[in-house]
Amino acid sequence: MSASLFHKNKNSWIDISEECIIGRGRGNIVIKNDVALSGQHCRIVSDKGYYFVEDMQSKNGVKVSSMAIPPSHPHVLTDGDEIIVGNQEFIFYEDINKERQELISKRHRIVTGDVAPDETEGMEKIIVSADNLRGLLYRLGILVASLKEEAVNQEKLFADLRKLAPTQSDLDTSTVFDLTVQKNKASVQRVIELLEEEMETLKKIRK
Repeated sequence: MSASLFHKNKNSWIDISEECIIGRGRGNIVIKNDVALSGQHCRIVSDKGYYFVEDMQSKNGVKVSSMAIPPSHPHVLTDGDEIIVGNQEFIFYEDINKERQELISKRHRIVTGDVAPDETEGMEKIIVSADNLRGLLYRLGILVASLKEEAVNQEKLFADLRKLAPTQSDLDTSTVFDLTVQKNKASVQRVIELLEEEMETLKKIRK
């Protein structure tokens, strides 16, 4: 088994070796008809058992699971992460075998309406959908834990600020706190939306 990218636009798979570059010019994955892509938009690399995606100073940036990542700062990938570059959407899978790839491809064709579901494939679709749900729940748990940790850190900071400026009337800690956690809340909301979409897919499969 090896790590792979599922290219949702083309319903195809790309195996990842040590390095994989996505862009309109030179690279392992060349997509010439997407003007939103830079020549060398991003790269995915393997290092010490982990996979990272790095924005190579692209014009339109890179998003991982709805969050923009800073250029030239490798971002660690986890199984099921969605990577958006330009108008292209990829899903990263680690240690995936050919059988699971085929199941995911079938499910994608059904969801997009490329093929009509049939009863003989019903159990396979449910297995894939349940697998996606588990990945989303795991990601949601990580985000919620990060949000709680951020809240604790901010409360400590605000306590110190109140000691330094106890009479400062315009120190609205609640507003500052809302701004600092807004990004994490948006990430949590996006995962919840994906969970809801996956549940609707599962309902369609079970009919």
